[in-house]
Parts: sequence; structure tokens; C-alpha cells
Amino acid sequence: MFDIPKDLYTARRIAEQVPAALQICLWDILDEEMAVHPADYLQALTLELDGEGTLRILYRQDQPACQRIYHIADMEWDLPEHLDGKTIFALDDITHITMLFAEDY
Repeated sequence: MFDIPKDLYTARRIAEQVPAALQICLWDILDEEMAVHPADYLQALTLELDGEGTLRILYRQDQPACQRIYHIADMEWDLPEHLDGKTIFALDDITHITMLFAEDY
């Protein structure tokens, strides 16, 4: 999973609610993670804003277990408040990868 180039898709709500620059950032994190370890079919990215405007992204997967925290201080976008604490998933469906919220599954 996540091992060969595949078409990337975003669910409608991701496209509507997540700034495009942040979507690109999340895809870049996934690319970086897939370059350093085997990947499960499901990746999770949890977004959190600290009190100083820094975005904390918690990346995780279950098999093999992996977790890493990314900090983005100089964001080119404003994170909408409704995304603070929200988890975005990337689901590898063999032929393509889709980024979506849990409610979209």
C-alpha cells in the first residue's frame, strides 16, 4: 500500500473545507512518511493549533505502528477553526489514494 505512484483524490468536504495549500502540505507529509517506512492502507493526520499560531500535525498509522509530529510555524494559510482537532485520513484503495474525513467514509 502507498508504495507506487497512484492517482490522488480528495473527498468533496476536504476540497471545500481544507485550504489547498494545507492539502498539498498533507500530501507532502504522506510522501515523506512513505519514503522512510512501509505503509498501511490507512494513514491519519490530526490537525491542532497551539496558542501561538503554530499548526501541529500528528501523523500516525497502525501497521506497522508509526507516529510522528510535524510543526508548521509560518503557514501560508489560516486554519479554519472547525479544523482544529480534526483528523484527516488518507485511504489507499490499491488503484488510488483518497483524502477524507471520517464522516466521509
